[in-house]
Amino acid sequence: MLLQEIIDAYSNNAAQMNLLSLIPYVGGFVVWIYFYLLPIKEKKLPIPFWLITMWFAHDSTGALVFFRLAQQHDGFWFFKSTSIALATWCVIEIIGMCIIIKYARQDIWGKYYPATVTARQATLSTVAEIIMMVCIVNLLRVYMNDESMFKWFSMTNAVFAIGPWYLIRGRNSRAGSSIALSIIFVISVAQTFAPPGIGMFTTASSFFDQPWFYIAGVVFTLMAMGNFVRLLRLPPKVTVEGKWTIW
Repeated sequence: MLLQEIIDAYSNNAAQMNLLSLIPYVGGFVVWIYFYLLPIKEKKLPIPFWLITMWFAHDSTGALVFFRLAQQHDGFWFFKSTSIALATWCVIEIIGMCIIIKYARQDIWGKYYPATVTARQATLSTVAEIIMMVCIVNLLRVYMNDESMFKWFSMTNAVFAIGPWYLIRGRNSRAGSSIALSIIFVISVAQTFAPPGIGMFTTASSFFDQPWFYIAGVVFTLMAMGNFVRLLRLPPKVTVEGKWTIW
């Protein structure tokens, strides 16, 4: 039912679905600009590292799932384009993890090692975490009977609120975070759980048009807004004359 509703939505209302899908897709690419820049410039991440390994596990799984769905449905354009987009995200994520290991490994893994964290230690930790996340994503996908990956898709934006909620509260300045990125998180979470005509998921299928989806959406959106307010209350980043800071 869910799979067929998705096919019908992207076949019969392609213009509307393209517009609604553009927001999370573009947002998903834009946030990676910050995920690249912040580790390089400030040696910190604005999100917990486990989010990145989870996204990689999800996106690599999704790329294969949508590739298979495209084959099973005569190369349906949405399945084919989504498979390509997710494969592109995987490449972006691999590059991002390499950047993080090079520039921000001490901030992420320093508490687990008595001495300075080496690139080898960070890489082994990353690989182990990816393997674990692949198992979690696919196990839950089986439990959810999520043949279209759309159920999992909605959760990948919900964590925009959950991850930073704990990370920001453990920091005493805005270093490693971004006000602009926090605003993007609020918009992405709110649009993910928006009602039909505004949200991609509820417009694509009536499966998502149910009370608990909206209740969760309100909670996650408030969390994202709380992260934004918390960030504003933290001391601003130390500015160095002649050098730009990430707002």
